[in-house]
Amino acid sequence: MNNSIRKVKLISRNILATTAYYSKLNQLCSLIFIEYQKKNLGINPKLSSEVGT
Repeated sequence: MNNSIRKVKLISRNILATTAYYSKLNQLCSLIFIEYQKKNLGINPKLSSEVGT
């Protein structure tokens, strides 16, 4: 009984970790896609290092 509870906890923890990982991966892909679209549309925002010049 105790062993099966431990397994369930481990599985649910793995599911949470996997969900969080894919959520972050999805956010990263969205950011990359937005940057890619900006470049294709000719919107070229200045980098923060170039703002002072």
